[in-house]
Amino acid sequence: MGAGYKISDTLDKANGSGSRLLLGLGYTVSNGDATISGTTYTNNNNYFSLIGQVEARLSKELSIASTVNADLEGNSDPTFVISIGYDVTESSDITIGYATNKTTKSGLTTEQTAVTIGWTTHF
Repeated sequence: MGAGYKISDTLDKANGSGSRLLLGLGYTVSNGDATISGTTYTNNNNYFSLIGQVEARLSKELSIASTVNADLEGNSDPTFVISIGYDVTESSDITIGYATNKTTKSGLTTEQTAVTIGWTTHF
């Protein structure tokens, strides 16, 4: 979850062209457990983050975005996301994407990947 500010915005939805650069702050919640050789490791990695995103129009209804989510507390490598968005309204879209992250905590390194589904509102 986060909020951002448009640094640059040349998106033209009517013509399906242009791009947008966003910079923002967010809060990430990433929790999980792993049991290895009978020992359970808990990875609760919740943090405030700096978010950067570049979005480009593919057509009037479709966009593609690349997002970097950097942990401000230094406990995690940046999370990288690539997503496709479909416009539901003039200012909102639904997205589906792929995310990847690597975290080392208490000597245990985890690599996480996920399929993401989101809702974005621009104002």
